[in-house]
Amino acid sequence: MHKISTPLLGLFCLILLLFPACMRKALVINEFSDDDCPISDSSGYYDSLLVASVQKLNLDTTACSTRLPQRFSNRAIHIAENLGVKSLLCELQRLEENKGSDIDILKIKSELQGRINTGVADVASCLSEMECQIVRTRELQKHLEDWISARLNRANAYSILAGSITTIASSLVAVNAIKITTENDASNIVAQTTVIVGAIIGTYYGFRAMTIHRKVLYNHPRNYIAAIYEKKNDNGVFSPFLWKFMNKPFNKAGKQINGIEDVLHKWHGLGIPTDAAEDNYKEKVGLFTSLGGEYEVDDLDNRIEMFDILREEISLINYDLKRLQQEILIGKK
Repeated sequence: MHKISTPLLGLFCLILLLFPACMRKALVINEFSDDDCPISDSSGYYDSLLVASVQKLNLDTTACSTRLPQRFSNRAIHIAENLGVKSLLCELQRLEENKGSDIDILKIKSELQGRINTGVADVASCLSEMECQIVRTRELQKHLEDWISARLNRANAYSILAGSITTIASSLVAVNAIKITTENDASNIVAQTTVIVGAIIGTYYGFRAMTIHRKVLYNHPRNYIAAIYEKKNDNGVFSPFLWKFMNKPFNKAGKQINGIEDVLHKWHGLGIPTDAAEDNYKEKVGLFTSLGGEYEVDDLDNRIEMFDILREEISLINYDLKRLQQEILIGKK
C-alpha cells in the first residue's frame, strides 16, 4: 500500500474544508424576506373610473385648447390633462367668460377641487408604499450586515487563534519541551504535521473571512422599479394618473425627456446599470425587475437609492397639483 505524504494529506483536508464554504445557499430571514407593504388591489381600478367619469361629462370644449393658455399656465394645463380634468377647466373658463352664475362656477370649482384632492391622495398612497418598501429593505440590509459582521469577526478570531496555537506547539516540539520518544526523527514529523494542520485551520478561517458575502432572499411582487426599467405599467403599480405624469415630456438642459428617462439617467449616475452595453446589466436588471431574488448588501443599497430617486420624481406632482389649485382660485400670475 502506498503511503500518503503529510503535505498531500494536508492539501486534501484543505480542499474538503474549503469546498462547503463555496456552496452556501441564500440566507432567508423569514420576517423580512417577503415584501409586506399591502395596498388595495382595486385602487388602480377606481383611479381609472375616476378619469373616465370626467371624460364622459357632456361639456363644451370647442376652441378650448387655444383659449385655456389665457387663463392657465402650461404646467397647470398639463397636470389637468394627466388628471383627466381638462374639460372641467374648459367649462370653468367658459362660465367665467360668459358671466355664468356663481352657483355654476362654484360647482365646477368644487368638482375640480375634489379631483385634485384625489390626485394628492394618489401621490401620497404611492409615496407611502415606496417608503414602506425602503424601510423593509433597510431592515433586511441591516440584518444581513449584522449576520456577515458576526461571522467575519468569528472567522478572524478563529484564524488568529489557530495561528497562535500552531506557532506555540511547533516551537515547543522544536525545543524538545514536548518529548517525542518514537524513532525516525518523530519530533520533525510532529512539528511538520502541527504546522500543516494549523495552516489548514488558519487558511480555512482566513478563507471564510474573505468569502463571507452571503446573499439574502428578498421577494417583492409589486415592483415599481420594473415598471421604470421596462417603461411599461403592465403590473399596474402606478395609477393611470401617475403613469401619465411619468411619461410627460419636459425640457431639461436643452433636451426633451420625460420622468422615466430622468429617473433612469439619475440611476445611471449612481453607477447602477441602465444600458444593455454596461457590465452586469443583464444580471442586475434581471434581479431588480423580477418578483424577487438573492440580494447582496450592495444590491439592497442600490435598491434603496433607486427608490429614493423615484420618490423625488413622484413628489414633484404635488407641486403641479398645488399650482393648478392656485390658478383655479386666482388665475395665472
